[in-house]
Amino acid sequence: MKRMNKYLAKASIFFGMILSVSVMVSGIIFAAEAGNDRSFEINSMEDYKSFSKQCRSNVWSDGMTVSLNTDLDFSSEKVFPAVAYFNGTFQGNNHSITNVRSEDPMFRTIGSDGTVRDLELTSVNTSERDRTAAFVSENYGTVEGVTVNSSVSGKTTTGILAAMNGETGIIRSCHVTGTLEGDNGTGGIAGRNAGLIESCTSSAMVNTSVRESGVSTEDIKDILENILITRSINNVENFKTRIDTGGITGYNLKSGTIRNCETSGTTGYSHLGYNTGGIAGRNGGAIEDSVNKGAVFGRKDTGGIAGQQQPEITLDFSKDVLSSISDEIDSINLLVTDTLNTTEGITNSTYARLNGISKTLTDVKNSTNTIYNASLDRFDELSESINTNSQTILDATGDIGGDMDYLDDSFDSLSSMSDNLSASIDDLAYALSLSDAEKNTLIAQNNQLKEDLNYSSSFVNEAKNNLLPDVPEERQAKVSDGLTRINRVAGDVQAMKTILEGLRTKRDLIASGAVETDVARRDAALNASVSNILDSLNNIDSASSGLSRFSSSLGGTLSNLAGSVNIHMESNPIVRAAGDNLYAQLDSLSSQLDSLSAFGRDDSIEVLENLNAINSRFNSITDLLKNERDRLNEKFDEESIFKNASNNENSTSRIYRCRNAGNISGDIGVGGIVGTIGIEFDIDPDKDIRRSNDRSLDYSFGVSAVVMESENLASVEGRGNYAGGICGKMETGYISDSKNTGDVEAQDGHFVGGIAGFADGKLNKNTARCRITGKKNVGGISGYGTTLTDNSAAVTILGEEEYAGAVSGQVEKLDASELKGNVYFGGNYGAIDNIDYAGLAEESSVPIGTLLVQFRMGGMLLDMQEAKPGTVLKDVPFPEPEEKEGFFIQWDQPMDTVIEDDLVVNASYYLPVALLNSPENYKGSNKPVIIVDGQFMEEDVLSFSMPEENHYLIEIPEDVLPERKIRVHKPEWSKYSFTVNGHKQATEDFGDYLVFVTGERKLDILITKQEPPVGKIAAAIAGLVLLVLLLVYGKRGGKKEKKPDQKAVAQ
Repeated sequence: MKRMNKYLAKASIFFGMILSVSVMVSGIIFAAEAGNDRSFEINSMEDYKSFSKQCRSNVWSDGMTVSLNTDLDFSSEKVFPAVAYFNGTFQGNNHSITNVRSEDPMFRTIGSDGTVRDLELTSVNTSERDRTAAFVSENYGTVEGVTVNSSVSGKTTTGILAAMNGETGIIRSCHVTGTLEGDNGTGGIAGRNAGLIESCTSSAMVNTSVRESGVSTEDIKDILENILITRSINNVENFKTRIDTGGITGYNLKSGTIRNCETSGTTGYSHLGYNTGGIAGRNGGAIEDSVNKGAVFGRKDTGGIAGQQQPEITLDFSKDVLSSISDEIDSINLLVTDTLNTTEGITNSTYARLNGISKTLTDVKNSTNTIYNASLDRFDELSESINTNSQTILDATGDIGGDMDYLDDSFDSLSSMSDNLSASIDDLAYALSLSDAEKNTLIAQNNQLKEDLNYSSSFVNEAKNNLLPDVPEERQAKVSDGLTRINRVAGDVQAMKTILEGLRTKRDLIASGAVETDVARRDAALNASVSNILDSLNNIDSASSGLSRFSSSLGGTLSNLAGSVNIHMESNPIVRAAGDNLYAQLDSLSSQLDSLSAFGRDDSIEVLENLNAINSRFNSITDLLKNERDRLNEKFDEESIFKNASNNENSTSRIYRCRNAGNISGDIGVGGIVGTIGIEFDIDPDKDIRRSNDRSLDYSFGVSAVVMESENLASVEGRGNYAGGICGKMETGYISDSKNTGDVEAQDGHFVGGIAGFADGKLNKNTARCRITGKKNVGGISGYGTTLTDNSAAVTILGEEEYAGAVSGQVEKLDASELKGNVYFGGNYGAIDNIDYAGLAEESSVPIGTLLVQFRMGGMLLDMQEAKPGTVLKDVPFPEPEEKEGFFIQWDQPMDTVIEDDLVVNASYYLPVALLNSPENYKGSNKPVIIVDGQFMEEDVLSFSMPEENHYLIEIPEDVLPERKIRVHKPEWSKYSFTVNGHKQATEDFGDYLVFVTGERKLDILITKQEPPVGKIAAAIAGLVLLVLLLVYGKRGGKKEKKPDQKAVAQ
């Protein structure tokens, strides 16, 4: 019984626990249902697939919280399940999704209530569709704390994190890395941005390579058909070249804001693409507190922050003559109506005439309305004023050679390289011990390159000189063949580059001692003829970029046509006819009023007063119309249409407190902050032009774009016109409180300036401290400027030919209202065209702040130090550049330089020269008398003299080694003495050389022959002979002195 009770007790406890758990679970489910707090856990691959499937519904994720609780690896998955639509909260919990390969992003659309955070994605995404991205195609919600490492390739609107960030989209604290390729609207964070991108970083390489496929003949056909269908060439789909490429976003729309972002990857490709910027390719919105540290390359409109800044455009209808006429007509109409309503005191004659006047007034009103409507149409025509004549387009297509200037330099460079290779191929084969097969492969590749170069060069000359066949079919065939050959040249170049890179690596290994070889081959490997060939790879890269540009030649021609807006249109014939009708009607009205005055004497006083008021109003109309008829029938003045409305307070299009530290290189319109500030005409005016006030025939476009408190630290290099430290070409806008310390160079270009190359806007309180190189219109602040106030410059101008000044090469006019308070210090030119103007632009008596010492490497700023005049360079702290194995760092300024002006000190890596030879060979042989092993610079020379034979005085250049190995050719003698600086020196034999090691740099080496001691030997021999003779003589003498026996004698 007790045992049974015990079991019952245990059972009751067990069931009680089950009951309590059931109650608890039921409570959680209930609370969840009551609070509508829905959640989804991802703990496996199957969970993720289920999540993706549920998100096909656009409402499933509303209010949903999704938690990723594990890393997911898709390497073994054939299909990646993209999330179609997400509008809840996705918690990544710092987990990663890796090895994704797909055409689709992880999320196709994130809704306005969606949030995704704390996630890492690694993927490869390739698609031919629009809006390609690795993470999200369209974002209208919030993406935060996401890291994406991906390789993405798309067409229009392409990004690593997002293709499109909508107006409600927020991307915050995200980082991207990898590679990105796209044609139009390409950006590391987002292809296009209409929302907010904040505190994001990118180290991605954006459009840094050339697509193999360029513009084919089929592409040309498609372009022309599209133009004929749409009757417009200013459609970005027509441009088969890269447009709007940026490190953060390709195109920052007017509603978009980029704040506190940083890029460090390279953006763009040399001499290719339009609107290329370190932060944004094209900017119509706000970029604030952002930094670019990566190099930026492009063709037209290339900048450290934005390639092109598109101003905000406001259509301002002012109260013009027709508006005033309309007001007066309304007043007259009221008076006429009031008079007609007067039943007493008005004669029948006056009543009839007033009815006629009323009808005429209605006609006048209709005429003014016609002109109003026509004036608005005129505005629309003006906004889209592109000449769409199909023959013009066909001519542009036929004139495809006009865009081939870049190929000339490429062909010349490649031809020179090929010739040098032919001349040095035997030396190369010997130095690097090439096999016969390797040598023959190199020769064959070089011959193929020469053949394709010769054909391509001939084709380019025909195209440039308009010598292509006139028959369309023949011309098309010729162009197609030419394209094929040029593409073959590109392939030849890549093959040659691969071979030379391998040989250069082998040369470097020989130089470092990692690969052993004999002295003669090592010397040959380091010989100038061999090194020049192997070190020409940079020239090959530059040349190959010219080949790629030919593929986009037609696209560039069309783009240029799109930019050539024909604002000077003939007056609208409707406006002209309505104007003629208006004046005829007003003439009729004048006659009727005269008649009314003549026959209205019998009317009452009240009527007469009204008639006098009507006449007065009509006289006002007459005054308004004076001299206006001609104006109605004339064309509008283009310069009066666009008015600069930029200021430092309100502008949708602005770049504020940004900094560029990456080198900028382009062809036309190149700037440290922005390439070009100007109006983009390939847009829909209804969407991009804001209207204010009512309609009017008298209207203007207010344009506003601002760059403030921004700084460029890196070099700016242009190939053509318009290069500036802040802005290359400033068609409008306002640049204020900005600073440039990067060198600006466009050797053959016009309009080159420390702040702006060409400035048709306002430059205020800016500072330039740099070196500037240009051909014409070169200035410390602007190459050409209109409004310059309170700017300062400390610049050195190099290489100009015409119009150069420390402040500006030229200005529009010497007007104190547009030009005042500008100063310069030092340099080699006066203020404006080498002339100072008191109060306007003149030299400062004191330095502009302290002197600046800039330390640069490859054009990149390493550090900047302030110094007082008279400081010696060695007393200024030097930066420590990143070390490269096998290379050394060399500064281009002597350490004892006295600083009296701003100074730039450049560092460069150099591969040390391992051997220095004496200029004298040993007794007519090909072997130097002395060889010094060390780590020397290319320009170093061994100081050598020989006072007498076997006596050498040498001085070794400074290097970084504490000791050096010295090799001295052996003398002919077998016995000799060897002294260095008067002291006997021990040596080792090394072939024909005696080798010793020393830390001294000045050496007096003397080798003397050890003569045999002939005198001592002769004396010794003589003494020996004498001793022998004495001994012999002594023996003989002893025998003679012996006395005979007396007894024997007696007997």
